[in-house]
Amino acid sequence: MRDFETEEPLGGVELVLEDLPGVPGWRGRTDERGRVDVVQFPAGTKLQVIARHEGFAARRVPTVVTGSEDLQRIYLMRAATVSLKLPKRTAQDGVGRALRLDARAGSETRLLLQDESYLLPVGDDGVVGPVSICAGSYVATLREGGVDRCEWNLEADQTIAKEPTELAQERGLAVIEGRVLDENGQPRPGARVRLVADSGAGVRPIAFADELGLFRFREVPTGTFRVQVMRRVARNFLDAQDLIMHSRAFDVLHASRRVQVDAETPHAEVRFGYDPRAVNITGILLTDDVPVPGWRVMLEDRTTGDSWLSEFSRTDGMFDMPGLRPNAKLMVSYETSTAWVPGGEIEVGDDEREVHTLRIPPFLFSGQVFYAGTRLSPDEGRLVIEGGGKGESLRWLAWLGPDGTFEVPGLRPGRYEVFVQTPRCKELRRRLVVDADGLRQIDVELETHLLSRD
Repeated sequence: MRDFETEEPLGGVELVLEDLPGVPGWRGRTDERGRVDVVQFPAGTKLQVIARHEGFAARRVPTVVTGSEDLQRIYLMRAATVSLKLPKRTAQDGVGRALRLDARAGSETRLLLQDESYLLPVGDDGVVGPVSICAGSYVATLREGGVDRCEWNLEADQTIAKEPTELAQERGLAVIEGRVLDENGQPRPGARVRLVADSGAGVRPIAFADELGLFRFREVPTGTFRVQVMRRVARNFLDAQDLIMHSRAFDVLHASRRVQVDAETPHAEVRFGYDPRAVNITGILLTDDVPVPGWRVMLEDRTTGDSWLSEFSRTDGMFDMPGLRPNAKLMVSYETSTAWVPGGEIEVGDDEREVHTLRIPPFLFSGQVFYAGTRLSPDEGRLVIEGGGKGESLRWLAWLGPDGTFEVPGLRPGRYEVFVQTPRCKELRRRLVVDADGLRQIDVELETHLLSRD
């Protein structure tokens, strides 16, 4: 256990390990070095590690027991007590709502919390809290009935206010609503719909389509917005015992529409459905003319911001990609079981009979990452490779396996810089040159001094 700001070890931290939701399985405290004796749980046990310490915000960190004796690092951040009051008009709209606090992108708080967020109930009087959270910069979003209505920027410091801080009034001008349908004209309940200002600024609320495929955004300010339909994709990495070691989720856009909001349009409708002009393509992944199974292909339209993700390629390397915009140039990238790999460009015509062949360079960069002779675990960092051929600036991401191993496929001849990246920082550790006439695989052991395992 360490202080996030000073990196100093924290002694006397109360730890609770839950192997069943809400049922404490073990309790203890860290010693003066910020460590605690290893507690034996069967490999594969999913745990919730709850850490509490005076002056620091409590944290709940999920983990999975790997069966090794590696220590898990947990950082604590200084606590801030916040009490908020919603604007009067917003506060009287109803009860049973919540205020979600997400660490602002680019902030130190975001580095620590990653995808964690706080979901705080809203009282009948529109008051939230007081509640103790990590000090830092947040985006506060009011949620009502699964819909994100309003958004505010919030700075949480260690000063304890005597009265709740009143959030600024949001003045909305319009309601945007619509339906999400599949290619057969059937509603898509649960579809995620996002509203993004074309300027790149302003609110970015999320709505979920109901059982009829309907969604609604209220209190939309003046401006031009892009309404985007997304689907949620989960990515899992498995070890030899088929235990989930690491997972992450991201949104893939399927379609988007622009909506102009001004004083003359108090109501706007958006309908998402199957585009009769859409093209369904088939492709094949090859490396050295050998089919590549188990990869996914992402195609991205840099002009519109839309992107599509295929299912995993089959044993013959074939994949299908439905619903593409015809006569478009799309950027290609790949998702493997260990890395995210940039590709080239593909031009989609209007002939669905054409099979698109995507050739992947055969070079494989693999190895292990160590700290002080001990392998890093998946939650302690990832590998980043930046560079490419002449005039190229590409980026590969590799997730560490349970034994600190990594595999980065699809490199091409060029010069690269290899980083070990952690939630705290990244440091250049090695320069890599890929020669077209050289070996097809390089195995290395990278030593990093970024982390403290105490």
